[in-house]
Amino acid sequence: MVRYRLLYLIISFVLVVSAGTVYAEKVTLNFVYKSGQSNLYKNSWTLEYYSGRADLIDDDKTSGTVDVRTYGKWKSTEAVTAISAEAATVTATVQNAESTVMEDRVQISETNFPYLLDMFNGRTFSWIVSPTGDVTGFKPGFKTYEVRREAAVSDLQQLWVPEIHPVLPRREVGSGDSWNGIRRHEIPIPTLQDKGSVEINSVYVLKRLAKKKGRRVALIDETRQMRYRGWIFSNAVSIMVEGTGEGKGKWTIDVNRGIVIGHEINMSFKEVDVTVIRGNVKVENAGAKMKLTFKREMDD
Repeated sequence: MVRYRLLYLIISFVLVVSAGTVYAEKVTLNFVYKSGQSNLYKNSWTLEYYSGRADLIDDDKTSGTVDVRTYGKWKSTEAVTAISAEAATVTATVQNAESTVMEDRVQISETNFPYLLDMFNGRTFSWIVSPTGDVTGFKPGFKTYEVRREAAVSDLQQLWVPEIHPVLPRREVGSGDSWNGIRRHEIPIPTLQDKGSVEINSVYVLKRLAKKKGRRVALIDETRQMRYRGWIFSNAVSIMVEGTGEGKGKWTIDVNRGIVIGHEINMSFKEVDVTVIRGNVKVENAGAKMKLTFKREMDD
């Protein structure tokens, strides 16, 4: 009996020491890009807008509320096509893209609204990324007049680019450590001779280090504030919206390979300023609200 108790104490001691070692472990997180590297991602978003003042906002109504929802998803094969000491160029080929636009929870037919994401199937987009995850220089690999709606390129940029990478810390971090990050993106909207924008202020926390499919991964929680300015366009609605939202998200980073394995974010905007594009009319007392979600996952 004494021998078993001694063995139990030894095992318990080893487990406690081991757990403490894992908890205290520090890692350096960097994005790694290699020539010829290629990864396949599944991407999806939802954007939901709701307000009053349909008399000013919705061309099909004289009163009531406005409810516009857009849903999109696509796969992207993202290949490193150029490398320098400071950055890498990534070229993404879009596949299996599809989207839905709804007004008052009724899907708009493709006949009435043919500006769906499938216009990008087989087409490429590229961007430049730094070792810490800053994404710049987003551009299509085709002439925008070749697609049914040029501004759809701006829509895709505004929703996709801010979610490609988080901001990584410039120091070693362990479980429970936190850091701040800011991302700013301006999105040209040539159709309107205007610009959209996204500014994200985030607090990241390394929740823990773990194993996933035999790989060493960092599980990161994100709490963010986002300032968003963009165009919402459907069959009966064409408005510029601007507001500040809050949300929470998660990132999974492969520590050894230096790549994002997965990410999701849920945002809520409770106060949104609205301007009708036609006539540049600012809508007072619209009571506008928005929800935005994005999900990105490596398909390996």
